[in-house]
Amino acid sequence: MAKGTNQDTPTPPFTLGMEVCGTVLAQGAGVKTPAIGARVAVFGGQGGLADQGVFSAMLCREVPDIMTSKVAAGFQVSYGTSHLALTRRAKLQAGETFLVLGPRMALV
Repeated sequence: MAKGTNQDTPTPPFTLGMEVCGTVLAQGAGVKTPAIGARVAVFGGQGGLADQGVFSAMLCREVPDIMTSKVAAGFQVSYGTSHLALTRRAKLQAGETFLVLGPRMALV
């Protein structure tokens, strides 16, 4: 992305980092959810490596306490990519079995 060769490279100048997990510090006018203090994950497309960011409330997804911030930050893209691969590309159907051979990831 920094080289400008990523498929989703924003117009410079921009801050790197497509995904983020953090706590809502403030809300814009008329915004009620997510609540101030809520822990949220956002796929913002940019700005994830900044100390603070401004994102649309519509992009914020509340994060369950059991999920670490590290996992939550990367969850939306990895989940979405996997879901599309299994449903559109592999055309996995209800009742079929899917076997994953590889390392197990734990929510730590």
